[in-house]
Amino acid sequence: MLDFGGLRLAPVDYLILSLYFVFVLSIGWIVKRRVATSDDFLASGRSVPVWITSLAILCVVGVVRTIKLRSNPPTSISIAASRC
Repeated sequence: MLDFGGLRLAPVDYLILSLYFVFVLSIGWIVKRRVATSDDFLASGRSVPVWITSLAILCVVGVVRTIKLRSNPPTSISIAASRC
């Protein structure tokens, strides 16, 4: 077992991680054949409604803000509101 600052990974953990990466890369390899242009990739061939895409973007922005606030916590409520 390897020790990464308190995180211990056994060989079975590496096996699971390897299988996961192979699975994800396989999906990418298969889907790559269906994507012809960057517009197809970004807009999913216009098959995804705008509200779903907008919701996904808002979720990413929310996660980035959460990480930013966690890494640099505000000293007061007014400062927290101004960072969003």
